[in-house]
Amino acid sequence: MDDFKGFIPTTAEVTRNGDKKSIEAKDVAVGDLIHVVAGKSIPADIVLLTSKEMKVNNASLTGESDDLLRTVE
Repeated sequence: MDDFKGFIPTTAEVTRNGDKKSIEAKDVAVGDLIHVVAGKSIPADIVLLTSKEMKVNNASLTGESDDLLRTVE
């Protein structure tokens, strides 16, 4: 599990209480809207509200080499 610590970003861009800000990833809380950017790691488990053909690479977790499509549904 220690190996996975390097995959978690240290900061996250969020909208909290209507204000967009950069916070430490460990401080992400329920209700924060996380801004996901192509090529960046995601700082928490999230629910997608909007997406335009988002694909994720889970190779480090599952060994699956193909990027996986994620949809709002």
